[in-house]
Amino acid sequence: MTVVTNNKVLRSKKIQFQKNEYGFEEFKQRQTSIEKQSNTTLHNLCNRQQHKDTQKLSGSIENFIGYTQIPTGIAGPIQVNGTHANGDFYVPLATTEGALVASYHRGAKAAKLSGGITSICIKEGVKRCPLFGFNTLHNALAFTNWIESVEENFVLIAQAHTKHGQLNKTSFHIEGKSGHSYF
Repeated sequence: MTVVTNNKVLRSKKIQFQKNEYGFEEFKQRQTSIEKQSNTTLHNLCNRQQHKDTQKLSGSIENFIGYTQIPTGIAGPIQVNGTHANGDFYVPLATTEGALVASYHRGAKAAKLSGGITSICIKEGVKRCPLFGFNTLHNALAFTNWIESVEENFVLIAQAHTKHGQLNKTSFHIEGKSGHSYF
C-alpha cells in the first residue's frame, strides 16, 4: 500500500485487508496505523466518530478510514422528459474544478429552453472494455483467439466475484495491434 501524506510517500505492507474489514474497530485500527506510520494526523477526515455502523459500507469502499469534505455546488434545474424520470431535477456536483458547476448550469438552462432532455431507458447495464496492446498483429490475433476459446469461463468468474450483477454478453475484436474485450 502507498499512502501520500504531507507530500511524503509512505509505503507499507502492514495495512492489509482484514477478516472483518468493515468493523468499527478495524476502521479505527487502520486510521491509527496510518497516523503512526506517517507521523501525522488525519485531521482533515470528517467527524471520525460519525459512522459507527461501518458494516453498511460493505461493497462501497475498501480499507475505509473516514470521510472527506468536497466542495459541492448545484446545477439546474434540468428538465427531463423520460420513461422513468419526468420533471425538473437539480444536480449536485462535488468538484474542485472551477467553472464546472456554472458550465453544467448553463447547459441545463439551454436544455430547458429547448424543451428539456428526452431519454428512454431500454436496458440497464455496465460495460467494461479493456484494451490489450501487442507488438504485432499476429500476437493480437493469438490473444483474441485464445480469449474467445475461454469465453465461457468469464461467466463463472463474474458469478464468483459479484452478487450484484451478471455477465450477459462478451465480444472481442482486433484494431491494429490491439485486442479489445467487451464485457
